Amino acid sequence: MTHETPPARRRRWLPYTAGGIAGTTVAVAVLAVTGVFAGGTSGRSPSGSAAATAARAPTVAGQAPGKAGARGAAPTGTASALDIRAVLRAVEPGVVVITDFGAGSTGDTQASGQGTGMVLDTQGDVLTNAHVVTGATTLSVQVFGQPSIYQAKVLGVDTADDVAIIQIQNPGKLTPIPLGSSAGAQIGDPVVAIGNALGLAPGGPTVTSGIISGLGRSLSTNTERLTGLLQTDAALNPGNSGGPLADASGKVIGMNTAVSTDGQGVGFAIPIDKITPLVDQLKKGNTAARPQGFLGVSLSTATSGGAQITAVSAGTPAAAAGLQVGDVITSIDSQAITSSSDAADYITSQTPGTKVTIHYQRGGATQTATATLGSKSSTG
Repeated sequence: MTHETPPARRRRWLPYTAGGIAGTTVAVAVLAVTGVFAGGTSGRSPSGSAAATAARAPTVAGQAPGKAGARGAAPTGTASALDIRAVLRAVEPGVVVITDFGAGSTGDTQASGQGTGMVLDTQGDVLTNAHVVTGATTLSVQVFGQPSIYQAKVLGVDTADDVAIIQIQNPGKLTPIPLGSSAGAQIGDPVVAIGNALGLAPGGPTVTSGIISGLGRSLSTNTERLTGLLQTDAALNPGNSGGPLADASGKVIGMNTAVSTDGQGVGFAIPIDKITPLVDQLKKGNTAARPQGFLGVSLSTATSGGAQITAVSAGTPAAAAGLQVGDVITSIDSQAITSSSDAADYITSQTPGTKVTIHYQRGGATQTATATLGSKSSTG
């Protein structure tokens, strides 16, 4: 199946909510690209203590719950030397452009977005972000450096973890990407990001380099909370979503997913070790999102440590448990809570219906509450 390259269209930024269980202090953009009609906007609006932004641009050609975000031990040893061209030779043959098509305003099929993907096997299975393919009616895939454009179908989508597997139909010769492990990643390790940045063509993928600049980061939108992320200063842009973050040995250790819009040089990748356990089920067509627990409060990190409640939504588990604005959560199920991220990461690691025991400070006294977690979709 062949599609003509659509004309470039104006960029649109779609706002997401970044409060949910806990307010964050970073606005982020997920890195897919989309073509939109002039004047098109999203009906969503930011709320909470920060705004996370889903970004799309013109279409052309493992830590323990409650501890994510902690830096941990200082890096050891000496960082590997980086040969960017050697990494590119190892990884680029397995990197693809994904174009999604949807119904236009007149009912015809039009290109609506682009992202990046990684070839997993010679059968045509491709790894990408869920937000790259969600809502698409038709997908096409093109391997960088090859003229053929293939039709593809979605096999499985996990929206909570922002991971999807699509499959190229009747593929030609494919080269799988070399998968590594993110377990040994340390701050200061050199990395290379490869992808379809801004949908620029021709000329091959955009290649940038940097280091691992943070570990165990957490991000929230109104549909998901991603934890344990790798942070990098390698430049990421809309279109990089679903592309590889490779180490100096030419092995993929993460999937590029988001970038901060509050600063410069702060991008985020899902560690490959969090993705690989999901692949087999997604190949089998499992499209059910992993449900995340929902408490119904906005939080900030208390100056004395802990997660201070800044808002309680009516009709939520937090309200039912008697939690109030000003309470400072110090532990959940005996897990120490030292920040708002600790609390949010723990709650979202649980499933709806789970009962949690919350210890908190109110007026200088320690109190305890039990809450049965809901789901964000059911509570709004």
